[in-house]
Amino acid sequence: MSENTKPTPQNDEVDLGQIFVYIEKVFKKIGELISKLFGFLMYAFGKFLVFLLLIVNVIIKHFIIIGLLGVFGFAIPFFLEKTSKSIYSASMLIKQNYSTGSVLYSNIARYNDLAAMRDSTSLSEELNLTLDKAVNLSEFSITGFRNKNQLLEEYTLYIKDMDSIDKPSFGSYSQNVDLSSSSIQSITVRSYSSDVYEGLSKSIINAINNSPFFLKEREEVIENLKNEIKLTQKTIEKSDSLQDKYFKILDKYYGNSEGSENTKQSTLNLNLANNKDKIDTKEFELFQIQQQNREKLNELQAQLSRKENIIELQKDFASPTLVDGNYKELKLKFPIVFMLLAVLFFVLRNLSIEKYIKEYGSKEKLLE
Repeated sequence: MSENTKPTPQNDEVDLGQIFVYIEKVFKKIGELISKLFGFLMYAFGKFLVFLLLIVNVIIKHFIIIGLLGVFGFAIPFFLEKTSKSIYSASMLIKQNYSTGSVLYSNIARYNDLAAMRDSTSLSEELNLTLDKAVNLSEFSITGFRNKNQLLEEYTLYIKDMDSIDKPSFGSYSQNVDLSSSSIQSITVRSYSSDVYEGLSKSIINAINNSPFFLKEREEVIENLKNEIKLTQKTIEKSDSLQDKYFKILDKYYGNSEGSENTKQSTLNLNLANNKDKIDTKEFELFQIQQQNREKLNELQAQLSRKENIIELQKDFASPTLVDGNYKELKLKFPIVFMLLAVLFFVLRNLSIEKYIKEYGSKEKLLE
């Protein structure tokens, strides 16, 4: 007798009531946390409100003292502005004809040091100025001038030659680039008088051009340029002589059937055949070499003219501008700082902070 009996199911069913109990506990905990957080925020807000009322009470109670300190804070920069000398500023542009930027910068730094030390005698001797002018000079500074396109070209060449994968950004390169090598430099001079700038650019340029270091550098460069110019001139003279011989050969070889005296021009227009074109080719190559040598001579002579001076004036000092010091900002900052310090002092005194300092600020409390 076979009977199909079903297996007794295991007690796998989840007790839903137990799940709801767990959910209820979770929400209860969350509610308690929210309640505590809200209570803390209300407590902190209440204390903060009391603290604000304390500050208002202190300001009302000590209004006269706080106001006087604000006036005193305003009076300090106002007095300094009235008693300090007016400072003027103007800039000139120069062009460097030599790669001597670091030495140029050191010269300007020396002038600045002399002005800062109020060594008017040495400064007047350095720049060949009258003592009346030198005594009014207060600051010298110099910076290179390069526009964005020039920097971008230099940056492109710089990263192109780098083997490293970690290459600097254009912004980083711009901030760290050595501006002393720039051909155009801006020299800024500050002074206590607006009358010192007349003829000052000439004095600065002459002082730098007559510097022993620059004179030695200039002498070597000019000597080399003069030698190169002589060699180029001799080369042109030899080329002229050789070309004249070619023209005589061509004139003898072809003749001058039209009776023109301009043999050189006629030879350039000949239509040669067979081996005769070799003569014309040689003559034309020589003509091209002559042109190149003449262009080179012109460039060398232009370089010689530029190298006569270490630096050249590109733009003279413009009308000096009155430098506005930081007194305007100080007139706003000092009163606020003085009044805030006064309020803080009275608030701390109201909180009996001195009592706690005496009680806990002792060596015995530290060693406990």
